Amino acid sequence: MANPLTGETTFEAGESTYTLVLDVDAICALEAKLDMGIGEIVMSLNGSPRLGFLRAMLWAGLQARHKGMTEKAAGDLIPLMGGLPGVSSAIGKAISNAFAPPEEGEAADPPPVEADGTGSASAPNGTSIAVKATSGSRRRAPLN
Repeated sequence: MANPLTGETTFEAGESTYTLVLDVDAICALEAKLDMGIGEIVMSLNGSPRLGFLRAMLWAGLQARHKGMTEKAAGDLIPLMGGLPGVSSAIGKAISNAFAPPEEGEAADPPPVEADGTGSASAPNGTSIAVKATSGSRRRAPLN
């Protein structure tokens, strides 16, 4: 079952159900395949994207749940999805799920991560803090 909170959506193609996931890995694969940055990809979606572009997005989004899916096989799904309107709808839903703002009551920021004893981190209020391990304990001091 698809989890919309992680950018997943399902779609029907023929008699099968597929899960489309436009997560970080899918977007990185898409950037590499198209030799475009995320901004260029978004701009292309807002215009009139080529069918090959949509096939590449479909292919990238299928990799998480359908490993080994080729671009050719992803392209073969498009007519079974209802053609251009079907693939556009599925990609649109996956993008909406992947980049939807948090719902009321959900944390907008990820939980704090334990530092490994070196480097700097950000406090919840955005202030940078230094982290330094000393004698098995961690001290945090604001950076000025």
